[in-house]
Amino acid sequence: FQIVNGEHESNLSNGVAQRYWPHILQLCVDSDASVRLQALHLVEVVLRQGLVHPMSCFPHLIALQADPTNNIQKLALRMLRHQRSRYPDFFDNQLSAGMQMMFEFCRVLAAFWVSSRCVSGWLDCKSNEKQCKDAPPSFHANEWECSHYYAVPLQFPQRCFQRSRT
Repeated sequence: FQIVNGEHESNLSNGVAQRYWPHILQLCVDSDASVRLQALHLVEVVLRQGLVHPMSCFPHLIALQADPTNNIQKLALRMLRHQRSRYPDFFDNQLSAGMQMMFEFCRVLAAFWVSSRCVSGWLDCKSNEKQCKDAPPSFHANEWECSHYYAVPLQFPQRCFQRSRT
C-alpha cells in the first residue's frame, strides 16, 4: 500500500483491501502451500494496517492450525494469538466457524494429497492405504479427530502446555 506525499493513501488501499478481502482469505486455505503462505503474509499486512475488521480472519487463522507446512502453521498461530489477545470476544464468537473451516481445509488437503499421488501414478491410495504412510494427518483422520487435535490448544493453551511438560 503506497505512501503518497508522506501520507498513506488510506481510502484507496482500504477500498482495495475490503473489495478483495474474501478472495484473499480464500487463498489462505488453498491447496498450494506457497499460495497459502503469500496470502497469509498479505493478511498480516492488512490486519496490521487495520484495513478490515479483524473478526473476519479468525476462522481462516483457526483453520490454518491444521496446516502441514510448519512455517504457515506457526505464522497463523502467532497472528491468531495476537488477534485473540486484542479481541477475545471476537475469537469466542468465531470459534465454531473456524472449526467448520478447519474440517473443510482438512478435506481439501487430503483430496489434494490423494489426487497428486494417484494422478502421477505414484500409488493407488484408495485401495492401498498401507503405502500412504507419509500422508498428512488429515488423510487418515476423520473430521472430528482432525479438529479436536488442533483445536484443544487453541481453547486451553495453558492446560495443553502443562500437560506437555509432565
